[in-house]
Amino acid sequence: YWHNLNKLYEMLREELLRKFGISSIESEILAYLAFRESFGYSTGDTAKDISENRFISKSNVSKGVYSLTKKGFIIGEQDADDRRVIHLKLSPTADRNLIISEVSKMNETFNRLISRDIPREELLQLIITEKKLADNAAYALENKLYIGCPNDHKENNAMTKKISAIEKIEDFNMQGMYDGKAFNCYEFFGAHLLDDGRCLFRTYAPNAQRVTVTGDFNGWQESEMVRYYNSGVFTFIDENAQAGQKYEYIVYSAAGAVHHCDPYSFSMELRPNHLSVIVDMNSYQFGDSEWLASRTLNYDKPLNIYEMHLGSWHTNPDDPNGWYTYSQIADRLIEYVKAHGYTHIEFLPLAEHPFDGSWGYQNTGFFSPTSRYGTPAELMELVDKCHQNGIGVIMDFVPVHFALDEYGLKNFDGSALYEYPHQDVGRSEWGSCNFMHSRREVACFLQSAAEFWLKVYHFDGLRMDAISRAIYWQGDPKRGVNGSAVEFIKNMNKGLRSHFPTAMLIAEDSTSFPNITKPVDMGGLGFDYKWDLGWMNDTLDYFSQTPERRSEMYHRLTFSMMYHYNE
Repeated sequence: YWHNLNKLYEMLREELLRKFGISSIESEILAYLAFRESFGYSTGDTAKDISENRFISKSNVSKGVYSLTKKGFIIGEQDADDRRVIHLKLSPTADRNLIISEVSKMNETFNRLISRDIPREELLQLIITEKKLADNAAYALENKLYIGCPNDHKENNAMTKKISAIEKIEDFNMQGMYDGKAFNCYEFFGAHLLDDGRCLFRTYAPNAQRVTVTGDFNGWQESEMVRYYNSGVFTFIDENAQAGQKYEYIVYSAAGAVHHCDPYSFSMELRPNHLSVIVDMNSYQFGDSEWLASRTLNYDKPLNIYEMHLGSWHTNPDDPNGWYTYSQIADRLIEYVKAHGYTHIEFLPLAEHPFDGSWGYQNTGFFSPTSRYGTPAELMELVDKCHQNGIGVIMDFVPVHFALDEYGLKNFDGSALYEYPHQDVGRSEWGSCNFMHSRREVACFLQSAAEFWLKVYHFDGLRMDAISRAIYWQGDPKRGVNGSAVEFIKNMNKGLRSHFPTAMLIAEDSTSFPNITKPVDMGGLGFDYKWDLGWMNDTLDYFSQTPERRSEMYHRLTFSMMYHYNE
């Protein structure tokens, strides 16, 4: 019993120590006052007693008598013979009113915590800032369930299940995101179905005043999301949300209220609709373990890639848009590429996009396979079938820019969160928004998306689009090198290489920038391959000419040899 109380007490004391420049003994007294109040040892409100300099009733634990005056703390130690009073001045850096306010907040939180009735997200607000506090709180919460009700096992078991949300915090390093080092943001943000049947929603909007979530599960009413201190992380857990239900966020800022899809959603509606969709990401089980175990970077074997746009490869007469689903197209596509000697298929971008004419190169859903061709599970099935037939699968990935639709990433929290705030570098030549790669949260968003497709969908490589626009400002060498974007590419490729040693990282780059395929540790960008644009442009152009003209155009075949050996 006392062991668990001490755990809670220490957690409160350390939080006070961390937040304010007060001495250890001062924090101990404040923590004791708040903690004792939580257990009803004082009938008055502790914060009010402190603010009005009222005497606090003596403890039934240590015979000590504590109070706080305008000058500082008074500790009275009492025994049968005499009374000694020690005065302690507040530290110069300590804000007395702020401390009183904090004690009041702690009282409310701890009262509910001890009563075993605190919402998990409120507890997480208290403990998110430091891993040690999270550890203590998780341990204390789990063990304190037996306080006062050691025989009520049903209640204890039910409460133990509620700790699952804490594990989400412990498994994710927020500081890693702020440092630009996180590759698994998709495991923390987005909509996640929990083991106990509920759904956790989490988004990042540091400049928002408030964020609500609305969807099928709450009758399209707005449910307030809880903010963790000033971290910009908003969370909500719903008891009724289920896979297949639609939702969106309403982000309130100084600019007003805007409806947004979830930047980390795992599925979205078919355009022109844009709502996010809750997905059970464990619904499909891969059977390609042998393929993944034997996969290589293909440096020592033939590599023959069939590049295709899935929506226009074959037309489905039974679909109003002419599309086959991922599942429907799998067998005939595999048969075709095997018959023609291809080793790999490369899909033009499959991430969700609003405009068919963009071919997928202007995305709104960086973690959502486009719903044009079916569900996430169906895409997993397509990749799995390819692997089981000895065919590798590459996907085009767009880490440089995104679609400017209002419901997407643009001005997500009322500010330029993902994009540049200035139009001269903020808009691409295609009218889309350029990512601001110098922002570490943006870097983590993109490198997490890259890892997501390789890890969750088992893609064998990513062909990264428009790398020239990342290397040079607006893709123009005359404007100079964009150092932040180049550094982002290096860090992303280095991390992906560490996590996925046999996944191909391919640069679609038309510039003469050196060392595209040199390892990052040797001063390069860390790609495995550079796309041969000479094949697409010069070689195909040569063979499109009539035979009598080809003799005059032999340089179309030889020009690429001028730069081949730069890599």
